[in-house]
Amino acid sequence: MGNLTHLEYDASSQTVFVGAGNRWGDIYNYLETFDRLAVGGRVSDVGIGLLLGGGLSHLSNQYGFAVDNVVSFQVVLANGSLVTASAASHTDLFFALKGGGNNYGIVTHLTLRTYPVSKVWGGVVAYNNSYVAALMQAFATYQHSGQLDVKSAVIANMVFTANINIITLVYLAPVERPPAFSPFYDIPSLYDLTKIHNNFSALIGEPLETGIPRWAYSTTTMYLDTSTYVEAVQICQSQAMRLEGIVNGTLVLLPQPISKTMIAAASATPGNPLGLRNKEQMWLSLNLGWALQSDDEKIDPILDETIALIEDLTKKRGVYDRFTFLNDASPRQPVFQNYGKANLQKLQTTAKKYDPIGMFQRQLPGGFKVL
Repeated sequence: MGNLTHLEYDASSQTVFVGAGNRWGDIYNYLETFDRLAVGGRVSDVGIGLLLGGGLSHLSNQYGFAVDNVVSFQVVLANGSLVTASAASHTDLFFALKGGGNNYGIVTHLTLRTYPVSKVWGGVVAYNNSYVAALMQAFATYQHSGQLDVKSAVIANMVFTANINIITLVYLAPVERPPAFSPFYDIPSLYDLTKIHNNFSALIGEPLETGIPRWAYSTTTMYLDTSTYVEAVQICQSQAMRLEGIVNGTLVLLPQPISKTMIAAASATPGNPLGLRNKEQMWLSLNLGWALQSDDEKIDPILDETIALIEDLTKKRGVYDRFTFLNDASPRQPVFQNYGKANLQKLQTTAKKYDPIGMFQRQLPGGFKVL
């Protein structure tokens, strides 16, 4: 797959034909020569596989999830045939690939929509743990008002075990300190590296190297509610203390604010199978890192119990949502069941149709299985 690195921009359709071996940094660098951008990963070294889980992008607030900007997939099926799945051909397969993971075939190439983007503003702002509650309040305020500016995007890495919270602000135009992010400007920071960049690639930069070899992930979803946001992050701070004594034990929380405009794009025909409710929400991704294999068995209980505590809180408050973001999910989470019964049945029916022998269910390791 790594050799499938073809890239070809078509100015007439404003789409790009992409080999599945590319990483998003490769795609962005290529498209920037045309002053265009695709809706893709927020880190340069992330691969195309992000699309099969839905794909959250810095462009999603304006254009929807990454997968909702796929025009077509070229897929090798279990019987060895190559088909093109799109809104006009193999529409059931097209729907299933937009969040159904690796259950249907091997994606070799894709055609993606592109959009005009050149200079942008943004960068990293860092805060210490004293301002964790204020940051979560800022996220809520941003979702109430700032996120209505569709050119804005925020991603956070809240590293409680290292007393640092790294917030990346992104604005898809060369505007200094856009008002959309006002809630974050008032919080005292350790440093602020925001500025106008000549292109998007310069803004997202190189991936952060943690030096930590082992990671486990899980996720949960809640509706917009300021006090619940604050209490959820306090749960994570408390749980982080359980990592004391584990070599390089690290807890990172990624709050990911989801707007109605992101969800609206997913509702377009033929849509996707994610089953999202049309409400502002927060996808919380919880990442635990550690160094030694001997500590492996200690991690999953901390991860699962932290998510359970947050979900106990959100259910009590009436802001729990069942959706589980595949790209951030634990292997123990029922991702496809949480898309809803009707979507699950569509995914299963499509898998049986295109892979009747179950090759991708039984012989392809890794990923979440729909059957």
